[in-house]
Amino acid sequence: MMRRAPLPFLIPLALAFAGRAWAQPDTATLAGRILDSDTRGPVVGASLDLLDLGRRGRTDDSGRFSFSSIPRGSYRVRALAIGYAATTWQLHAAPGPHGADTLWMTPRPVVLDTVHVKGAQDNDWRSPAALERRREHGGGYFLMREEIDARQANTLGELLQAIPGTATMCRMGECRTYITRSTAQGCQPLWYVDGFPATFAGGPEFPSRFIEAVEVYLNPGDAPMEMQQPGQRCGIIAIWTRRQP
Repeated sequence: MMRRAPLPFLIPLALAFAGRAWAQPDTATLAGRILDSDTRGPVVGASLDLLDLGRRGRTDDSGRFSFSSIPRGSYRVRALAIGYAATTWQLHAAPGPHGADTLWMTPRPVVLDTVHVKGAQDNDWRSPAALERRREHGGGYFLMREEIDARQANTLGELLQAIPGTATMCRMGECRTYITRSTAQGCQPLWYVDGFPATFAGGPEFPSRFIEAVEVYLNPGDAPMEMQQPGQRCGIIAIWTRRQP
């Protein structure tokens, strides 16, 4: 039969357990709120690093943050936020309820790299720069102003004599140009003037003194996409006029 311990022995044992129950816990919570030093408003979405423990966090919509279940002691907390100078604080994590630390971040202007913006004309297929790129790339025949002036021709039909695969025929005082080397031989080309369809304005009788450049595409698939038309089988001749004859 078990014998009960004397009462004087039980009382010190009970007091020892009670002391442990009231002892401070080994972990604590580190909390704070980050505000803008100029506006006094919250710094939202700041990235936080608890440097001594390698933990990370982020401020909420009110600028608050917390690191829970960490050992008691002092820690370095670093904050990074767009538009603010990086800031590091030394904060203390204590057990039990306590108020959050109010911290401040200083706004800093964001300096962006230099942005070079090209004019819209570089992207316009009707621009002189786009014409020059097409000439360098190839795919068609090109007559530029220097060659046009050197030939001393009166009309576009005379200029086109230098372009293989084209033929200009005149009958009863009317001249027409034909594409002889294409998927549809002997067809009349689609005319463009300054980047716009011009079936009646363009033609072999167009005065050469008004012409800055000429693009000739024997096959429509070689022409710029902007000049191609659905179901088109014949070539394309584009005239670019000069501002001052």
